[in-house]
Amino acid sequence: MLFGPTPILRFKMFMPTMPMTLVKVRERRENPRRMASAVFRVLPSMTKWEIKEYLQKIYDLPVAKVNTMNYQGKRKRIIAGR
Repeated sequence: MLFGPTPILRFKMFMPTMPMTLVKVRERRENPRRMASAVFRVLPSMTKWEIKEYLQKIYDLPVAKVNTMNYQGKRKRIIAGR
């Protein structure tokens, strides 16, 4: 005990430094039986577990399940000679 009482052991959590962007929110008004849902845009390297932990620990949101979808972006044409 050099610097005071023994420290309290706490759960160490890993939080990625990856951006999450809210795209769309679907509330319960449309269908009362359905849970509210939200759509986020994240980096492809984030896993479902990381997304769930991020939302629960940082924003204190109840997360029932996480669905992910990967898709290609639109191709852009490059017009040369102008």
